[in-house]
Amino acid sequence: MPNPLYALIMAGGTGSRLWPRSRTQHPKQFLDITGDLTMLQQSQQRLLPLIPLDRTLVATNRQYVEIVTRQLPDIPPENILGEPAGRGTAAAIGLAAVHLRKRNPDALMAVLTADHLIKKTDTFRQVLQAAADVAGEDWLVTLGITPSYPETGYGYIERGEFLGMVGDFEGYRVERFVEKPDLSRAEGYVASGNYAWNSGMFIWRVRRILEEMERHMPELYEGLLKIEQDIHTEHAEDTLMSVFPNLPNQTIDYGIMEKAQQVAVLSVDIGWHDVGSWSAVYDVLPRDKANNVVVGRHITPDTVNSLVYSPKRLVATIGLDDVVIVDTDDVLLVCPRSRAQDVKKIVDILKSNGEAGYLDGVVSAQPLSKEQISRIFELADSQEKVLVSLILHAGLWPSHIATLASQHFDFVKGWVTTPEGKRPLPEATRRYLFTWFQETNSFVFSLGDLWKDRNAIKDVLVGLGRRIGATLNVDVLFETLARALFATSEEGQVIQKVLGEEAELVRVPLHALFPFSTPDFSGAENDPLGERAHIVLNRASENLH
Repeated sequence: MPNPLYALIMAGGTGSRLWPRSRTQHPKQFLDITGDLTMLQQSQQRLLPLIPLDRTLVATNRQYVEIVTRQLPDIPPENILGEPAGRGTAAAIGLAAVHLRKRNPDALMAVLTADHLIKKTDTFRQVLQAAADVAGEDWLVTLGITPSYPETGYGYIERGEFLGMVGDFEGYRVERFVEKPDLSRAEGYVASGNYAWNSGMFIWRVRRILEEMERHMPELYEGLLKIEQDIHTEHAEDTLMSVFPNLPNQTIDYGIMEKAQQVAVLSVDIGWHDVGSWSAVYDVLPRDKANNVVVGRHITPDTVNSLVYSPKRLVATIGLDDVVIVDTDDVLLVCPRSRAQDVKKIVDILKSNGEAGYLDGVVSAQPLSKEQISRIFELADSQEKVLVSLILHAGLWPSHIATLASQHFDFVKGWVTTPEGKRPLPEATRRYLFTWFQETNSFVFSLGDLWKDRNAIKDVLVGLGRRIGATLNVDVLFETLARALFATSEEGQVIQKVLGEEAELVRVPLHALFPFSTPDFSGAENDPLGERAHIVLNRASENLH
């Protein structure tokens, strides 16, 4: 009787390159970007009937277990492995492997991903069966995708000795794994005919991969043993929570595959796409007569070669070529299709700014009431008051605050020089700073020594929030300031007069309101623009108390 083949679907990533549709709270593997089913559901469906539901495992971040359960309700709950922390693919695969060793030490295991598109599903199942046959002979098997162009965003596999045909597929010994190359190297790899894209899909005996982990990653294996010993006991949860977050953070490629012996690759064409960017989404979805990919409703006289993704709202364009437009409830992304990979740079900027709401999910920050604001300043110490005021009154980014020192402040005229230019410093913030100086008996300081980064600032705000019994973060403080500016500024007054009661429904981001619509006041400190900036901020500060 042949050894049973199990599947492990890896579903723990955050999909930042598909922002703003993919968010931390609901990343791309749980979205229906490429069809009617979500990418996770497609990943499970294409396994049938080769690998049934009871032999399908899903490894994901603990926060996504509920989503996985909702999207795959027929998978046994014990098959959904919630990782307490992200520790790389080696730890995730190892966790599944020790669970399978408990069930069947002779089991075969296919490691697959929840965020890839595979169009030739019949061929894919044939490949898995062929790879399982090779893995049954104690090989570690990986699937190499026959390259169709010199892609620089994938790793490559160099093929070595020809091992023979496995069904309809060519099997080779792996000569080496190659990191993502530059364009000239990628062109050379494709031209040689001896390289394949690294798909990140593997097939092996459970026993065999754990032996390799014991040999090449002993610290990981030791931790996995502790977890394995307590599986199906009352201590299982506590052991997982205490051991897993301390496992080595490493990929399976670097930790095992690049070092192991007897590694084989099957070169295949299965209609595989790594849907890792909006440009990749454009490549895999059907196009209209103008060569546009449209999800939602789009009207145009002449836009061509573009992706328009707007499920809820009409998008109208004129004369665009080769662009990406992604419209969500709270974000509009527009970029050249050739720059789609750079979406991650936007994500990095938002992380640096501490704008978690735009990364986690749709921003729904509720402004603080005047009573809550008063409570904060009653309970906070002088140092905490400075921090809150720098954000709530001055509207400074946490990433800027962590860089500031005494030499960046002009307390007399009311300006602060940030990495992006000069900003007005309202009277309220100056008062809290002077109180702090009096307590410390010093005008020399470095805010970076107090709060080295946005995480340190986040921790202070969370702690203050607990003390007042409310959610307190940068999004909440910025939303509170934005509402105050809207209520007190000339522009806000005009909008309220025009809209009447409906003005209460308007949400204007802080960035769009003066003085935050002017990123740098350098050179305007003594002219009417700078004076107005101070007046507007001071008026908003008074409105908050």
